[in-house]
Amino acid sequence: MTYKPLTTTAAPSMRLAWAMWILSTMFFFTHYFVRVAPAVMITDLLRDFHVNAVALGALASFFYIPYVTAQIPMGMLIDRYGVRLVLPICIVISAFSVMLFAQTTSIETANWSRFFFGLGAAAAFISAAKIAAAWFPPAYLALAMGLTQTSGMLGGLIGMGPSAHAMAAVGWRPTFWFFSVIFLTLALVVALFLRNKPASTTTAMHVKEAPVGWAEIRPLVMHPVTWINALFCGFIFAPMQLYAEFWGVAYLSQLNNINAMAAGTAIGTTFIGWCVGGPISGWLADRIGRVPVMRLSAIGGLLTLPCIMYCSLSYPMLLVMNFLFGLTNTGLVAGYTVAGELHSKRTAGLAMAIANMFTILIGAALNPIVGSILDTLWKKHPEIIDGVPFYAAADYTQALVVLPMCLVAGFICTFFIKETLKKS
Repeated sequence: MTYKPLTTTAAPSMRLAWAMWILSTMFFFTHYFVRVAPAVMITDLLRDFHVNAVALGALASFFYIPYVTAQIPMGMLIDRYGVRLVLPICIVISAFSVMLFAQTTSIETANWSRFFFGLGAAAAFISAAKIAAAWFPPAYLALAMGLTQTSGMLGGLIGMGPSAHAMAAVGWRPTFWFFSVIFLTLALVVALFLRNKPASTTTAMHVKEAPVGWAEIRPLVMHPVTWINALFCGFIFAPMQLYAEFWGVAYLSQLNNINAMAAGTAIGTTFIGWCVGGPISGWLADRIGRVPVMRLSAIGGLLTLPCIMYCSLSYPMLLVMNFLFGLTNTGLVAGYTVAGELHSKRTAGLAMAIANMFTILIGAALNPIVGSILDTLWKKHPEIIDGVPFYAAADYTQALVVLPMCLVAGFICTFFIKETLKKS
């Protein structure tokens, strides 16, 4: 069947558009509970699985490997079959993987459970972004992208806060069983109520768009800005991924001589900063441009993150700097908007899948490297406390020097990215 463009399409009610966006975003929000949970479970995981930092870095990577590699195929599947079909299947896969993680005592099985969780979660952001591109007018797209990423950061905040308290109260295994129930319920709701796009008012229901083919995909994959923009997304988010999502709680505990709960609160303010900054960055990107927001984000990270790592801060100042780091890290929103606008709406799922792939790829590649550096440094002063290797603050600081380096690389990328905001 040749592609037959729809002549007119009913302008969707903004209330209905927001309802569809909320439905599609709920998995991105809830998957973050499980995604960041290991950050507040490091001591428990070291003890329960009898492993070291290298093994924990590998455990983190077992989530990110399928999450990254599945992005492009997932984007193509969503472009071809629609979010309503693909997303519930992926949520169910995630639910059963979380069940497996909750009951295993083997690090090998835990690795595979994280692998399948990453595979299911690969649809989370792309689905929300695809629905946003289909349901919202261009003037709202960057805001919708900002709110989508903010929902994930809010999920991360819950994973660091209430989830951590739940795990402390009843244990991490029952908490993970509860997460699986949430996923199964969500899969049912999405399958019943989500719609891929607004209904046409003038086209018969049996007329369908032709599947996205290579002729439409080729310009996207051959465009250099597609990949440079994706690199920016990866470099700007890697510090958030490595610091806030995984090593930060343990690092701040040693660096500032505080307990894990206080360190978790400090990391939580990073997620709060992201929640505040995401919509702001989206709003700014719709007004002053995508590239200026991306550039300011890299600069903001370079002003805040080194202060956290190299300055002696009081606890209130530590909270402030973590908040500001999260607030300024939100230039990622503008990067996703560029990805969605460089090419046609029909290939928006694939375009944003590429950006999201690199968002995770760089941090995922660095995570086991950080773990390996930590173990190498630990061997110079091998110390075990309560059966767990003790990593000093200086070890973390040396291992995490890659964070400001990523921000510099992201800043450089912005000089090769095309501005996509069309000003009236």
